[in-house]
Amino acid sequence: MASQTNSHLPLPPILLTCTKALAIVRIGIGAASFFAPQLTCASHGYHVSAPYNLLVRMMGHREAINGGLLLTAEDKEAKDGGRKSIRRALLVGLLADSLDICAVIYGFSRGEVERTTAGILGSAAAGAITLATFLLRAL
Repeated sequence: MASQTNSHLPLPPILLTCTKALAIVRIGIGAASFFAPQLTCASHGYHVSAPYNLLVRMMGHREAINGGLLLTAEDKEAKDGGRKSIRRALLVGLLADSLDICAVIYGFSRGEVERTTAGILGSAAAGAITLATFLLRAL
């Protein structure tokens, strides 16, 4: 695995850039969900009535926290440059995105989520999983 052979080398700039980009997207989605839950959901084809804004906000701040964890994981003072912390933050996001896909599939199978919404949300989670997997392999 790359992490065992390269742990003494500085982190490649492209790896840091991709990690920060993923973190910023997570923070942005989380903030949008927290501050404008109905608008954010509607942009994904999922219409939420006002009484359910609280649930969207609760999911939003979790997404923002995951992004913040990833954004702050780099540690230039650590011997490994923060590889362990970055890996941990990526794994947390990967787990959350995997469970999101499970929730989308479950909701779609029960008729609770329309096809377009399931496609958008599932694709977004799959994209984040793919990027996190590439980043984990590069660590």
